[in-house]
Amino acid sequence: MKKPVFIIIAIVGLFVPMGTVLAGPILNPIYQDIDSFGVTLNADHPSQSGIFNITSGDNSPPVIINSTGNAGNRYLNAGTTYSDIVGFVPGGPVSILSAHAYFYIRNANGQNDTVTIDLTGFLLGSADFQGDASHIIFGGGLDAGAIDLLNNNGELSYTVSRDSGSFIFDYAQLQVEAVGVPDGGSTAVMLSCALLLTGVVGRRLNLIPVSKHTL
Repeated sequence: MKKPVFIIIAIVGLFVPMGTVLAGPILNPIYQDIDSFGVTLNADHPSQSGIFNITSGDNSPPVIINSTGNAGNRYLNAGTTYSDIVGFVPGGPVSILSAHAYFYIRNANGQNDTVTIDLTGFLLGSADFQGDASHIIFGGGLDAGAIDLLNNNGELSYTVSRDSGSFIFDYAQLQVEAVGVPDGGSTAVMLSCALLLTGVVGRRLNLIPVSKHTL
């Protein structure tokens, strides 16, 4: 029986300026899923779960990152519009090589932060937010890393939890920045191209008239 895999990010401390965290979302990812919540996590509602899915869309409208917050403390990409980009085929000819997850958090004092997590090879990134301990958990049903889960399922579940205090969880965003073709896939593609080229050349050679000479 395969054990579920969990990636836990402990996030403690005060809100910090956006410039102290990793670079934010890019404008042209290969695949993308963004979920909008706008939910307050507190004693009555201590956690919020969701699922990143890059295989098929759920007809969600584009999301515009809000501009709520004090000047200088808003999300760096406030006002930017993001839409789901789907179509990934789990186990197909293309494999995910690089992906990041972003979690948008703000408190009642108008301080915003984005928790950036590098999902590649379990290289985890974190940012400080909220004076009390909180955490993010990724879960899956395979004994593998986050990128493997995406490649096998096209999905990655997550839960943002509040341990004490309260904060507003606005958005969760997944971006896939790089994909590749496994060796077997590239060999097959090259072979297909070679066969296609041979067929085209053969057909073209058959169109060349042949002069017959009678001795």
